[in-house]
Amino acid sequence: MRKKRKQISGIDRASEKTQELIKVESRRVQLFGRRVKMSSVWKYFSKDLTDVSKAKCNQCGKIVSRGGKVKSRFTTSNLIKHLARCGAHQNMLKAVSLESRIKIENNSFDATSCSLSKDAFNMNSKYDKNDRRAKEINRAIGEMLCLNKLPYSFVETEGFRVLMSKTCPEYEIPCGKFFANTLIPDMYEEAEAKVSEILNSAEEMCITLDLWTSVGNSDYISITAHFHDRNFEKHYVFLEMMPCDTHSSQLIFENLKAAFAKWNISTKVKAVVTNSTANMAEAVAKLDVLHVGCSAHLIQLVSLIIVVDQAILNHPNVRKLLRIANQLVGFFKHSTAGMKALNEAQLSLGQKQKCLLQDEPTRSDSTFTMLQRLVEQKNVIAVVANQFQQVTNLQASEWVLADNVLVILSHFTEFAKEISKRDTSLADVWALIHSLKAVLTNLQEKLEEQNVSGFLNDVHSELVRRFPLVDSKANILATVLDPRYKTSLFDDEASILIKCRELISEEISLIVPAADSKNNWSSLDADADECEHVTETRQLTLMQVTKRLLSQKTKNKRFAVGETSIELELDDYLSTSPVGYDTSPADFWKTSLHRNIKRLSKFWLSVPAGSIFSEQDYSQGGLATDHCSLLPHHVNQLVFLKENLRYLK
Repeated sequence: MRKKRKQISGIDRASEKTQELIKVESRRVQLFGRRVKMSSVWKYFSKDLTDVSKAKCNQCGKIVSRGGKVKSRFTTSNLIKHLARCGAHQNMLKAVSLESRIKIENNSFDATSCSLSKDAFNMNSKYDKNDRRAKEINRAIGEMLCLNKLPYSFVETEGFRVLMSKTCPEYEIPCGKFFANTLIPDMYEEAEAKVSEILNSAEEMCITLDLWTSVGNSDYISITAHFHDRNFEKHYVFLEMMPCDTHSSQLIFENLKAAFAKWNISTKVKAVVTNSTANMAEAVAKLDVLHVGCSAHLIQLVSLIIVVDQAILNHPNVRKLLRIANQLVGFFKHSTAGMKALNEAQLSLGQKQKCLLQDEPTRSDSTFTMLQRLVEQKNVIAVVANQFQQVTNLQASEWVLADNVLVILSHFTEFAKEISKRDTSLADVWALIHSLKAVLTNLQEKLEEQNVSGFLNDVHSELVRRFPLVDSKANILATVLDPRYKTSLFDDEASILIKCRELISEEISLIVPAADSKNNWSSLDADADECEHVTETRQLTLMQVTKRLLSQKTKNKRFAVGETSIELELDDYLSTSPVGYDTSPADFWKTSLHRNIKRLSKFWLSVPAGSIFSEQDYSQGGLATDHCSLLPHHVNQLVFLKENLRYLK
């Protein structure tokens, strides 16, 4: 009885994997009615000649009980347990399980009822570091660290180790240094080779550039490349996140030159997009390439000037509105009782609980978001303001003024969001500016007799002053070579046509030396209408306004007959109406027969609207917070992989 309890106790202590293997063996015995010779475990055991109730391990010589003293109680359970518990017998156990499977399958046995999972045979063994499965898991974890901006030490956290022990107990998690010094560098080299291959497909490209100081007080310069390949497919490729000791133009120039040499693109870079600071402009000038100002920075600058200079200094009514609005928000931000009363009022009025937003002087859209949230919570604020004597609420006329100012600023916020999209090119800038001018012109008529008209006039003037597009080579070429726009959205279309002819002829002459340089042609049917009147702009987005303006100019243009093949090609392209706004410019040029202009458009349509790509590399790469203490080469590898992992799929 004691032996029986001991045997049962031994079985209970066995792992679940061993129990599963025993069930398979028992099921096999039931099916085939034989015990000893049908089990492959006997290849590694032999009967004890002195006691048939025991078996001897051929590997280690240990005597193992067969389960009882009489033949009817003999089993192979203890033999299997012996192989499972002894680390030296793991290969034997795998061979036993494999042979058992083969025998069951050969006898048409339904393996689904008692087959073992792969985990049942591995028992407590771990994957070898060179095992295919271990390498796959290592790589998946490396990708997770890059994509989710996680620190290398994440793999050593208790929660992650518990998770992996449950999901894949055979996998032994390497330390953080393995990922930092081995896996991530290997993945970086692989991605680097792929990116080099892609860059080789570019004929010309544009570079975006930006500088940033991390939380750890380290300066970095981010470099990205933009181009169309030979099949007119658009590419955005992150190149470098380089340490930059100072923000001097000379050091920026040297970093750019080193990066271009590393990627072998020195002769391919034709333009660089940066903000309009003096050090950036000087650095790009030393490279002898075209410098394109970031439109997103310009529109943000216009927004800040509108609020700081125009509104606060020149318009007392708007200044008073912003002062009271900031005081309101400040009270609820600093008063626990006020915040509690605000939340209770929101619940009582059936609104979602939302905090008021503070105006930040350095953020171009913060005034808009502050006023937007205040107007949204107007009724809630009216209820709470009566409970606190120190709260000064806006008067009825001030709420109207807030609504009008909000309408004006909303279009600039929309402009900034559209410009900041990754698929927005330089060709879209003038379309957005033209639409914004049309919207502001319409608002001037609607708000002429209200107390915001002077503020609106200053806004319009500042916009025109900051975007002198007629004198910008980059914006003219990018817009005209976009088949959706051509010359349709320029106010002085006749002047633009003449200027465009000169620029395109000059550009083509650089790539087609044999071309004739005569440029004596002009538009015969170009008009110079002012910005069209657009109604209902308060209900339309800038993109909808753009579509409407384009639909108003669908007539074909007639040009004088050109004297060279390039002039004839340009005449033929500009003489037809723009394609639909929703048409992809790349799809148009893929099938176009305008060979020379097509080559120009391949470059100019790849120029982004701003340096937002390089700016986003810092936040998306975790440089601002998570990776602020990493060494520069680790930062570069992680951000590079995050942006370019798509090329390794």
